[in-house]
Amino acid sequence: DEHQASLIGRDMTALLAPESHKTAHDYLAGITGAGVASILNDGREVIGQTAKGGYMPLFMTMGRVGEQASGEDAETRLCVVLRDITQWKRAEDDLIAARHSAEKASTAKSDFLAKISHEIRTPLNAILGFSEVMLEERFGPIGNPRYKDYINDIHTSGAHVINLVNDMLDISKIEAGQLEMSFTAVDLVEILKECVALMQPQANEGRVIIRTSFSEDLPRVVADAKTLRQIALNQIENTSGNDRKRKSSVGTGLGLPLTKALVEANRAQFLIESTPAKGTLIRVIFPNTRVLAE
Repeated sequence: DEHQASLIGRDMTALLAPESHKTAHDYLAGITGAGVASILNDGREVIGQTAKGGYMPLFMTMGRVGEQASGEDAETRLCVVLRDITQWKRAEDDLIAARHSAEKASTAKSDFLAKISHEIRTPLNAILGFSEVMLEERFGPIGNPRYKDYINDIHTSGAHVINLVNDMLDISKIEAGQLEMSFTAVDLVEILKECVALMQPQANEGRVIIRTSFSEDLPRVVADAKTLRQIALNQIENTSGNDRKRKSSVGTGLGLPLTKALVEANRAQFLIESTPAKGTLIRVIFPNTRVLAE
């Protein structure tokens, strides 16, 4: 047609924006040469120029289609394919924009939580500190014993709020990918035995029986030992703490979301099933790719 006729005899770069001319010439030199570039042909992204002066992203692929003659008059014939990748680039840009938006939201959330944490800790430290002074009766006896119970409740509530803020900060850090983790070959049985031993005195105090059953031939997994201990301790405490009315209990209610986030940060899966009057089954499943062959 008219456009095709107008391009006959012109340089191939007439189809391209000025900034893509060098890319096209370098690509052409590589294809027609005898070097590695002539074999490893992976195409190029270029910017096309329309007849009306507009621009569009294109993917250019060149390939030899044979020789026209032999001897000194030999000419290399090339096929050049230009594909419109506008939709592809738009999708790419949307993904990049979505990532930047998510990062911005995550940063805003982290900044907010950090500020809240700072603002809350200052008065809470005063509440905890003065309530401890009063509980220890350092400046004289407390007149009515009921006041001592109230002061103990104040101290417990203050500790609960601090734990809540700490858990929120931990979850935010995990979501932002800022949690420091060291992946090594980990013996799950050893970690669980350590955690059970740590929790045993607390369980005994609450008249809770902890029973364990381990397979001694479990293979090691690639994981972060520190967060695995935190996962195990959280779950032993959650599932064995059936005396919820104890005043010393300072659980935050974020135990499960925090544990789930820690498990997923270790590339594992967190599953929980609860049956009324029977109990709760919590499973942490590591994929085969994280299990080490013995």
